[in-house]
Amino acid sequence: SALPREALAEEYRLLCALSSSPLPSVALMDGVTMGFGLGLSLAATYRVATDRTLIAMPECAIGLFPDVGFAFWLRKHPAVGLYMALTGAR
Repeated sequence: SALPREALAEEYRLLCALSSSPLPSVALMDGVTMGFGLGLSLAATYRVATDRTLIAMPECAIGLFPDVGFAFWLRKHPAVGLYMALTGAR
């Protein structure tokens, strides 16, 4: 089916548009922020997390490749990626 390919292409377009926009963007993270929501938040210019925020990428805990937005962010923060890969921490 072409649906997964189309969904990933749309995700790439959205993250690219958000991260390259000349306008600043703010991601408000409150509660569980994981998967695509985390990838989307990391593409924003500014991120605000509350004391109730739990940031997780469950794919990393089971040895799978993380969401595209998170993977792009990890490229710029390799120590975080290494820590998550070795511990499965949230």
